[in-house]
Formats: sequence, structure tokens, C-alpha cells
Amino acid sequence: TMETVQAGTDYRDSTYWAVLNASVAICSIIVALSLIAACATDTIKEIRTISNTDLLPGLRNRRAFDEEVHSALAKSARASVPVSLAIMDIDHFKLVNDTYGHQTGDRVIAQLGKLILEMPRESDLSGRLGGEEFAGLLWNADLAGARLFAEGLRSSFEAQRLDGMPRKKGCTISVGVAQWQNSEDFDDLYARADAALYRAKNAGRN
Repeated sequence: TMETVQAGTDYRDSTYWAVLNASVAICSIIVALSLIAACATDTIKEIRTISNTDLLPGLRNRRAFDEEVHSALAKSARASVPVSLAIMDIDHFKLVNDTYGHQTGDRVIAQLGKLILEMPRESDLSGRLGGEEFAGLLWNADLAGARLFAEGLRSSFEAQRLDGMPRKKGCTISVGVAQWQNSEDFDDLYARADAALYRAKNAGRN
């Protein structure tokens, strides 16, 4: 028995035992740091998502949309893939707020955001530019494809019945679309789509 106890004592006092304990401790620290790093990464991603999202419609905010658009245009130029920009604006939105209240106006914005999120493909980008103005950058879409998207969204939104508004009273949007030309920057593309939007407004809206 004394020999067994002495052997156990010698083992615990050995270099091997010390190295083993140190290795286990180091592995535990590495695992703990990995878990902390994973949690931190998830938290950073969540914070970034929140900071890039306009929470009312659930779309990208203006800053995030602009950042991603520039990357998408550069990718389009490299791949020779057509892209188009659609700018959507809720018709008579100030009148909606003034007549039915800002909570109803918020519901109108949220509903349009929901429709925009549901319609584009994963390759498309969408965002709220501010106020009642929204935008979508449509990947692999020429002008004809962008017009089809715009008309589909316009008709779908017109058919919505919104809480806080009379049963037979809905909202409409006007849309301007433009296909990107490789020689222009995003500001030029936006200006052409915005000009088309104003022509739609002046032509009677919706």
C-alpha cells in the first residue's frame, strides 16, 4: 500500500503530470476563448444588421443600400450582367398622415416594405431611402424586366387593404425605373430613375 501511495505521489510530482495539467488548462482556455469569440462575432453581426436596417419596413437603410449598390454595380460590370434601379414613392403620403394619423402612415410604410421584401429575388437589393421613398436594385434585369417588377409591385400594393384606413380606400405608389449603363456612376443612374418617377407622378400617379 505504501508503495502504491508513493507511486501515485511520484506520478503527481512528475514532469509528465505537470505538462498534462498545463495542456488541459491551455485547451480549456482556448475552448473558452473560441466560445467568447463566436459569441462576440454573432453579437457584432447582429449589431451590424440592426444598424443597417430600417426597422419600420425591415429593409436596408439608405447608408447600407448605397454601400451594397456600389459593390453590385462593380460586380455587374465585371460579369456583364444587366441591372436596373427602381425607385418607389407612396402617393399622397402626407395626406395619409394628416387624414388617418402617423400610426396609419407607419403601417403603410411597413406594408410596402413587406411587399418589397417578398417580391425580389435573393440577388436583388432593396432599401428605404427615407420618408416614403424606397428603392430596389434588380440583378440580371434589363429595362423591360424592371418595368415588370415595378408593375407587379404597383398592382400588389394598390390591392392592399390597410388597418386604420376606410375599407375601400387603399394607397398607391408611383415607380421610376432605369437600366444601368456601364459608363455612369450610381448618382447618374439614380437621377435617371428619379426623373422617371417624377414623370409617373406628373402623369397622374399610380
